[in-house]
Amino acid sequence: MPISDGSVNQTSLPAVLAHAWGYSIQAIITGTVTGSIKLQGSSDPAPDANFSAANYPVVNWTDISGSTQSVTGAGSITWDVSRSAYSWVRVVYAAASGTGNISAQIFTKGF
Repeated sequence: MPISDGSVNQTSLPAVLAHAWGYSIQAIITGTVTGSIKLQGSSDPAPDANFSAANYPVVNWTDISGSTQSVTGAGSITWDVSRSAYSWVRVVYAAASGTGNISAQIFTKGF
């Protein structure tokens, strides 16, 4: 998720996990925003090496149990997930109040 307005709800683009053994996501929050942030996963089909991810729209999302974190101002939140079996992941931020920015980056490890 690029740097985005933290005073409104935000949803990242989906990140394809395909053959990743695990991943970590770090969200960076600035300012005085409050709200909650969570991960969602999807097992919709993922592209292989011959196809563009754009040809695989992801429509079915499920909240990842235990991933919801409270946002209470500036700071960072990190999730470290191993042995994930879903094909896609995204970050969902629900704004409550305040002003500031939010961004997130993903790092994956293959097998």
